[in-house]
Amino acid sequence: MPSPLSGSFTHSARFDAAPPQVFAAFAEPALRRKWFRQPGDRSRQTYRLDFREGGTEVATAVFAPTHDAEEHIEYDSHFWSIVPDERIVLSYGLRLDGVLRWAALRTILLTPEGDGTKLELAEQYRFFELTEHPEHDVAHLEGSARLQLNGLAAVLAELTARR
Repeated sequence: MPSPLSGSFTHSARFDAAPPQVFAAFAEPALRRKWFRQPGDRSRQTYRLDFREGGTEVATAVFAPTHDAEEHIEYDSHFWSIVPDERIVLSYGLRLDGVLRWAALRTILLTPEGDGTKLELAEQYRFFELTEHPEHDVAHLEGSARLQLNGLAAVLAELTARR
């Protein structure tokens, strides 16, 4: 068995929404569900959010990368620290077809910046099961985080346009 692969990355983004609005997009299940998505058929997904210290977020999905194969994805997180409008610290694991692929610690900091918010996301990860191309695994993980931030930006833009 190959050695586990560890690493970290950071992403930052600026939103034209105040920290309470950005925080709400994490805390309110209806808003969170708009931008935190699993791949695959939405009718075959489950989602549950208990946004509080000690709470969890669980999402499952079935993804068919080819017509003759399905992948069952399970995301399971635990919230360690939540400071409204300022900080969210969580750990999570991702299982693919019942096998733990990776686990991570993610810290999200929200800082007022002008009329908006600067978001800093830092993630430390450890892969336990790698594909034949581990560099693709890491790129996929980092890219997924960036896609989530893009989805968050779209939801926040929609919310601020309504004001």
